[in-house]
Amino acid sequence: MKQLIIFAGLFLILESSSAQDSLQHNNLNAPTGKHQSYNPWIYSKAYCQEKSRSLNTAAWVLAGTGAVMGIAGLVVYENSLREDSWNELGNSFGGVILVAAGSAMVITSVPIFIRAGYYNKKALNMSAVMKLEPYQKGLAVQHFPAIGLSIPF
Repeated sequence: MKQLIIFAGLFLILESSSAQDSLQHNNLNAPTGKHQSYNPWIYSKAYCQEKSRSLNTAAWVLAGTGAVMGIAGLVVYENSLREDSWNELGNSFGGVILVAAGSAMVITSVPIFIRAGYYNKKALNMSAVMKLEPYQKGLAVQHFPAIGLSIPF
């Protein structure tokens, strides 16, 4: 009975997976999303905006997580100071470690915020008349500007 249940579970898992399904993509040349063949040109406005958005998200995650860890460390440390037993001594060290790790995460988020602002400013300063045209040479697809690009440094 046990082997039957294991076999049925394994069969259901294998039936629901689509590891090497050839019918998954009907048209292999058409891009199905951003992750398959979307590679914006490194000096394009879309690239700078995407980079700014992802860095800003990462910085907010670091800052928020660091703040929560710091507050939790302070609460743990204050509670361990009010205890009279030696068994709670480990909690005071845990609180100090949480505060230190939280502070490090908040401090680390500051340069990431600065870099996100740099990319945002760079995207806003780019020329609006720039149009990138795809050019396929062999298997590689390259992009070249149709009119021009103005990036102030």
